[in-house]
Amino acid sequence: MRARHRLMHQYVRERFPDFPEEKIPSYFTLRKVWPEWFGPDGARQRYVRPAEAAKDASARVGVHRPGQVVALDTTTLPVKVREAVFDEPVSVMLTLALDLYAHSIVAFRLTMVADTAVDVAMLLRDVMMPLPMREG
Repeated sequence: MRARHRLMHQYVRERFPDFPEEKIPSYFTLRKVWPEWFGPDGARQRYVRPAEAAKDASARVGVHRPGQVVALDTTTLPVKVREAVFDEPVSVMLTLALDLYAHSIVAFRLTMVADTAVDVAMLLRDVMMPLPMREG
């Protein structure tokens, strides 16, 4: 914890040289709040959240118009596809963007290997910048 405290002071001094040193939390403050922020094992709590907090978070989301909330999901497609006409069949990942108001598919993407952050970013780009509508 002393090393974390020293690194925190170093970071604040380098990034914010005008910030007063006495306003940086002390070692004892950091030692007290660290388990609250990162859990008892010292690592970030990614999936641990009280049930009341999860229920409150879901109750606050109100969907009132199309495009307000878009849910993303990735799953393995249960069929095989061919990359080219004479290639071997391969499994693909299907990534969907679903509009929660209209219950419609906003965008989708097929990838040959497991999804990466780039694939999800490209899907978000497709959501934000859709292709123009065709005539008819």
